[in-house]
Amino acid sequence: MMLQRRPQAFLAIILVLILNAVVLVACMPSDPLAQAAIRRHAVDTLNATDLPFGWGHRRSDSIKSPDGYGLRVVYYGADPRGQSYVNVSQRLVYYRTVELSQAAYQAAVAEAVPTAAAHKWVRPPELDFAARADEMTIACLPGRINGIYHRACSFIARYDDMVMILYANVFEDRWLTMVQFRWLLERVDARVNSIKPSRTPRP
Repeated sequence: MMLQRRPQAFLAIILVLILNAVVLVACMPSDPLAQAAIRRHAVDTLNATDLPFGWGHRRSDSIKSPDGYGLRVVYYGADPRGQSYVNVSQRLVYYRTVELSQAAYQAAVAEAVPTAAAHKWVRPPELDFAARADEMTIACLPGRINGIYHRACSFIARYDDMVMILYANVFEDRWLTMVQFRWLLERVDARVNSIKPSRTPRP
């Protein structure tokens, strides 16, 4: 009886494997840009090793538009239910053309650092480093959250066909300091640049 059951069990395993493969193929986007972006996320995306010990609570969501495809990732350095302001977010969007990424970069800078309030945003000298981006803006706005002094910092950069916006609340002596934030920017900048230029196949 056991000999008769083994072929049936083997066939059942084969059918399950085939079904899983069909499901995976069906879930993959058909857009070549989206497929390339998903592959690039593994290299470009911020991860826990870029952040101080204890950061976690990662969440992410996809970004889709006719012009581009990307991902937004958020990490928290404290309990997000009680201290949601202790966070770092990274938004990566891969565009169909360099021209589209250039326009998106300009729009992102205008949104992050409004002209009317540009005098309030400064680039701390601690964040002066030799970035590899084609275009880059770094600006921080000082403020207080629950009585704690911090700086809301934005790093907006374009690498060929991709635009990255990295935002963080940076503190003086806890969670994420300016020295740690600079180290984070240097790591991410080097990683994203490592697969430049023209990494995305055109549809």
